[in-house]
Amino acid sequence: MTKLTLTIDGSAAEKARLVAQRRQTTVDCLVQSLIESLSADDDGAAGQRACEALDESFRLVSAPLGGKPWNDRDELYDR
Repeated sequence: MTKLTLTIDGSAAEKARLVAQRRQTTVDCLVQSLIESLSADDDGAAGQRACEALDESFRLVSAPLGGKPWNDRDELYDR
């Protein structure tokens, strides 16, 4: 295991200690979990999931506009 030294504000350290205490863990474990989640997101999986969710939302809310679907631009201007 690699050791890491952090320099943070005293109030931030106290907040981290209180959060760790509420979660019944240590500040070291909180920091390790954060770093692991960052590296997991960095592999692009989170971005891929976000893109898939966006595509799905476009599919769900898309509706044809107007009364007639046009095949090409010329049909649009035929009146």
